[in-house]
Amino acid sequence: MKKILFLAVMAVVAFFASCSNKEIEVGYALNVKVDPSEVVAPFVPMNAGDLDACPKGYMLRVHVFAYNAEGVLKGSAVSYINNYGSKASVDLHLPIGKYTLITVTDVIKGTAQNITLEYWKISGEENISSLKVSETDYISHQRGILGIANGQYNVTTQNATYTMTPKAAGALIVSLIRNIHQYSSVTYYELDVNRNSDYLSFNSDGDYLVAVKNNNNSFDWRLSTLEPADYPDYNGIYDYIFLLPVSNISFHYSYKQRVSGSDKWYKTSDRIYTLKAGEEHMFVLDMYDSENSNKITFTTYNNVNTTSSSRQAGGFVEQYNAGNVLLNKQDADIDTHSASSANIVDLIETLEQ
Repeated sequence: MKKILFLAVMAVVAFFASCSNKEIEVGYALNVKVDPSEVVAPFVPMNAGDLDACPKGYMLRVHVFAYNAEGVLKGSAVSYINNYGSKASVDLHLPIGKYTLITVTDVIKGTAQNITLEYWKISGEENISSLKVSETDYISHQRGILGIANGQYNVTTQNATYTMTPKAAGALIVSLIRNIHQYSSVTYYELDVNRNSDYLSFNSDGDYLVAVKNNNNSFDWRLSTLEPADYPDYNGIYDYIFLLPVSNISFHYSYKQRVSGSDKWYKTSDRIYTLKAGEEHMFVLDMYDSENSNKITFTTYNNVNTTSSSRQAGGFVEQYNAGNVLLNKQDADIDTHSASSANIVDLIETLEQ
C-alpha cells in the first residue's frame, strides 16, 4: 500500500514538474545602454544649453522595448535621466532568440514616480505592429524633441551589453519674433500650420512610419504662442518647435490687433516646406516698420544647421541672438489646436526679403 501511495505521489510530482518546465522560459541578461546625445547633436541652439539640458522640473525618459521574431514584446524597461549628456542603462532578461530592439527618448515634466505632463504617449507596446508614439497635443517648445533608434540582436546563453544611439525623429523650427512691442495694439502672436504629424508607428524591422493629419489644408494647429505683455523688458522672443517629418506643410504667423475697440486677426503669407528628420529651419517675423509703410517682414532660412548655410559656425545664431531676445518661457499647458486660425483673413501685406 505504501509503495502504491509513493508511486502515486511521484506521478503527481512528475506531472507538475513537466507543466512547470513547459511554462518557464529561461532568460539571459542583456544590458542595454542608451546614449541620447545624438538626438540634439544636429541642432544649433540660439543659446548654449537650450537643447541639451532639461529645464528645471523636467527629465529625459528613455524607453527600451524588445520584440521577438513574431513581433511580440518579450521585455521592456524605462529609465529617467537628467539631460541629453547623460546615459541610460537598463537590464532585460530574454530567452534565446533574435530580437528587434526599439528605444524612444522624450522629455516629461515631473519625476519617475509622478509624471505631471508628457508630450508623447506610448501605446500598443505589446506587439511591434501596434506600437504607437503619439503626440499629446500640448505646445511643447524644445521639450517636444523625440528620439528614436532600432536594432537587431541575437540573444545567446552569454550575458551581453548592447548600445543604442537614438537620433532625432523630426525637424526643429526656430521661431523668432522681433520688435514685439512695435505696435502696442498687437496683443498676441501665434505660428500656425495646415497639417501636423499625429503619431509614429513601426514596421517589423523597427523602422518608424509617420501619420499625418490634414483637415482640408485648414490651418488648425498652432505651434507657438506669444503675448508681448508677458515680456515687457524684451524686444524679441524666440521659440523652438519640433515636428515629425511631413511633406508640403504650410506655415504662417497670425497676430491679433485691437482696432477701434474690437479684436481683428491678421496673418502673413504662407511658406511651404518638406520637413526631414535632423533638419533645422528658422523663421523670423520682424514687426519693425523700417519704411513706415505699414509693412512687416517674414523671412525664412532653410537647413540652417548645415555647414553650407549662412549659419556656419554659429555666426547665424549670433546675428539673430543680438538685441535683447529671450527664450519663450511659457509653460507647456496650451493645446495645439487653434480656435482662431480658421477665421484669419490676409489683411497685411508682407515685405519679402
